[in-house]
Amino acid sequence: MSRPKKDGRKATGIQRKKGYLYIVITQPVIKDGLKVTKSKWISTSLQDTPENVKKAVDMRARLLVTRNISPIDRSITIGDYLDLYLQKKSAK
Repeated sequence: MSRPKKDGRKATGIQRKKGYLYIVITQPVIKDGLKVTKSKWISTSLQDTPENVKKAVDMRARLLVTRNISPIDRSITIGDYLDLYLQKKSAK
């Protein structure tokens, strides 16, 4: 789980904009045969304070779990990926 950095920077996936904290979720998307990264900014309605950064990190973790968004595993083989894909499709 991410946490605030010691040098004052924000945690992974948490950004500051106009004094408020936002959760940023980036997903790779293939558009017109090219791999493009799309970002979605979700407001937390929390002001930028160290205590609120911790709350925002917890909110982001819960959001990722509820939306079934998982980090990309770069070391997975194509066969394993296809097995996971077929399991997800058969569960629906």
